[in-house]
Amino acid sequence: MPLPDLCYTCHDKSAFTKKDIHPPVEAGMCTSCHNPHASEHKRMLLDETNTLCMTCHTDSAFKNRRHAVIGHPLQAKDITRGGAKEKYKDFSCVSCHNPHSSDSMKLWRFGATVAFDLCEHCHEK
Repeated sequence: MPLPDLCYTCHDKSAFTKKDIHPPVEAGMCTSCHNPHASEHKRMLLDETNTLCMTCHTDSAFKNRRHAVIGHPLQAKDITRGGAKEKYKDFSCVSCHNPHSSDSMKLWRFGATVAFDLCEHCHEK
């Protein structure tokens, strides 16, 4: 059975077919990020989330692993500063971006239409 059809035997296809689809997902390259058999990482990933993202997203916008728009450090040790709603929640690329598909531009989560919509999901206004 070809990928991603194999993936869809367990996963709901609608999560991977929204308006904006991550190019590797659209190309059926599930195994470029996931090991379908076993992994030491969450979600059967080949490596830590940010490390995987940075293997492709290497341009100057991501220099020093700081987000290009809001400058939020990745893997923040204490994101309670700035009024975060959840204490010590891990912060990674997928905190704001859906790695598979999204109905929002730039694969944003939470129905965001501008970057600061993402901030308000975790931080008090």
